[in-house]
Amino acid sequence: KECKRNSRFAGSMRKNLIEMLDELKLNEKLELKSCTELFENRDDLLHTTSLIPYPVFINNKNYTGYLPKILENEVLYSYVKKYFYREIEELSDVLIIPLGKSVEEVLEQMIKENLIKEEQCLLGFPHPSGANGHRKIQFEENRSKLLNKVEYYFKNII
Repeated sequence: KECKRNSRFAGSMRKNLIEMLDELKLNEKLELKSCTELFENRDDLLHTTSLIPYPVFINNKNYTGYLPKILENEVLYSYVKKYFYREIEELSDVLIIPLGKSVEEVLEQMIKENLIKEEQCLLGFPHPSGANGHRKIQFEENRSKLLNKVEYYFKNII
């Protein structure tokens, strides 16, 4: 547990993630000074996970989630269904913050299958990696929609 607490989204990715979540006022909805607390003393409010719980290599390189597309690859999609679908099923009505387009595509599929509600997903949330050069632009473009989604979630879902 301590290892997971210290390593999840470490470094600039965590900093970027916290800044965006605070800007969406998630900290206020959770009655926190900052979403920094989600990685410290209030990690009981945070559940981090991966679509595929194991390391994946394509052509001897770390799989980035893009090629092949998860939904188009029988093996990768079977792992998502076996592990991620079941995990989400156990966490009813949670606010889901997808980090990246690949995750978002899977969530959109789950919405189509009526496994989760669109209202509980922050679709359009950018991946917080410093390598994502479009992160700030994407966040600004989707900021209003994301703010409304957080507001709606806390008024109507939980």
